[in-house]
Amino acid sequence: MTDLSEIISASNTDMDVIRKLLQDNGLPVSDVNLENTYFFAAYLNGRIIGSIGLQVMGSVALLRSMVVEDRYRNLQVGKQLYEKVMELAVEKQIQEVFLITTTAQAYFGEKGFEVIAREQVPELIQQTTQFSKTCPGSGIVMHKLISKHAFVVKK
Repeated sequence: MTDLSEIISASNTDMDVIRKLLQDNGLPVSDVNLENTYFFAAYLNGRIIGSIGLQVMGSVALLRSMVVEDRYRNLQVGKQLYEKVMELAVEKQIQEVFLITTTAQAYFGEKGFEVIAREQVPELIQQTTQFSKTCPGSGIVMHKLISKHAFVVKK
């Protein structure tokens, strides 16, 4: 029962709020920026209550920093953020999306992501700060193959 006004591309002015939201939820923020990642923000009554990012590297991408404020969880905000970022993946012709998680393996498993060994991750993903420094060995690596027909949002 949210009156979610919209999910939009985050701007530079949104990033401080997004970093604080991530930090408040125990997620890393050291390399969270718009220089190499597309971020989306979920707004409720003009205030950011969630975000998600996609770091694109050629035909592969790293799903980044999915977070929703505690009191708005289980209200489809995360689902809407996820759908928005996957639409971007299809638009950017991404073939495979990776993520690293310590808490959301079941959630992303339901979305079709599968656990893989760190050694199976492409070099471009291994070179990211998140993979090589922020989450080295402490997180579960997952991936999902994407095709232009694989993700259709039902309205």
